[in-house]
Amino acid sequence: MKRLFTTVLVTLLSVFGIAQTNEQHPDCLTPTTIILPFENALNQWQEETIYYTPDDKYTYWYKIVAAQSDTLYYQLESINEEDEYNVILFQYKGNSFCNDVVYKNTQPLSNANKNALFVKAGDVYYLGVLHLNGKGCGHYLKLAFKETVKEVKAIQNECIEDAIERYVYLPKKKTVNLEQNVETELKPVPKTKISENRPNETVFRFINTVTGKAIETNFRYGKISDEKLDEKQTQNGLFTTSDTGMVLLEVNKLGYSLFKETYRLTANNDTVEIRLTPIKQGEKLHMYSIYFYPNTYALKPESKPELLKLAAFMKENPNLKFEIQGHTNGNNRISKNKKYEHLGEAWNFSGSAKKLSKMRAETIKKFLVEKGVNPDNLITEGYGGDRMIVKNPRTMEQAMRNIRVEVHVIE
Repeated sequence: MKRLFTTVLVTLLSVFGIAQTNEQHPDCLTPTTIILPFENALNQWQEETIYYTPDDKYTYWYKIVAAQSDTLYYQLESINEEDEYNVILFQYKGNSFCNDVVYKNTQPLSNANKNALFVKAGDVYYLGVLHLNGKGCGHYLKLAFKETVKEVKAIQNECIEDAIERYVYLPKKKTVNLEQNVETELKPVPKTKISENRPNETVFRFINTVTGKAIETNFRYGKISDEKLDEKQTQNGLFTTSDTGMVLLEVNKLGYSLFKETYRLTANNDTVEIRLTPIKQGEKLHMYSIYFYPNTYALKPESKPELLKLAAFMKENPNLKFEIQGHTNGNNRISKNKKYEHLGEAWNFSGSAKKLSKMRAETIKKFLVEKGVNPDNLITEGYGGDRMIVKNPRTMEQAMRNIRVEVHVIE
């Protein structure tokens, strides 16, 4: 406790210098305020995400105002497993908390780490989250009061990708071996020989409107009377069916305009052309299904299907030239993650977000060239956080929109 209190004093003394700037900080002068019971208490669960600057990595303060009496339960965990945090709690009556702690020897409660506190209506508490060791990526605070729960994720701006990895990706996906080989080829779908139209069959031919060549693609197809569409795949650019009546065919292929059309099929041995139009100069692709490990330019294995689609599109349109762009959520400095230190260079990046975004674009270019794309058709650029879609993200979902790869057609 003595160590913690000394840390608080040193941190609070530095607050008076920080507070002179225009930027708001979650320090003891401008804490995050929580009212008990929680606002809109009819909602059993509330969640809030707060982003803060690296200047605040040593301490984060909450001001808790009790409007009713009951037991407050709280639980703290770090966002990055390397970080160590602790809680220090003050009960306070007055108007100058920072000053009184430093100069009047206001003492913290001795039971702060027991994760429960009976609060009385009208009381005010200051809860400090102290960063003791590690990178200082932020914390997750869970509060329970009168059968309602409030979650606060306080994320330091440098560590947004770490938080997304933990709270968005990992809950949805199984853990992947970090050293899994990303370059393993997907098994090709067996193709069957298609001859001339047999009686009572319709042949769909899928064609690139610019090159005039056949296109391999997945698509959705079904009878309108069935009220459902099945996943299908072309073979040698063709699809043959003996169906008759009204059918719907839909193609949503990476790099091409969405195609959706209905047809009345007969038993007259017809051939139908499906003409797919590629994107043109000045248009772009948002590649949200390309994933990197947090704050690295190491591709995740689940990125490969999207990259293979991109490679196929580029090879189908050899006359187009592309700029591969990397984008991040802000322009923060990136530091290495110790858990990746036994892996390669791509895993151990340190530098600016702009440089990281450039290296990510270069990684994608390398993958595409290895898959047969002409390197002369590709240039790369890293914009960091200069072109954020959501300027001031308030949620991890909004931050995820900023962390992206775009592919622009430039010629």
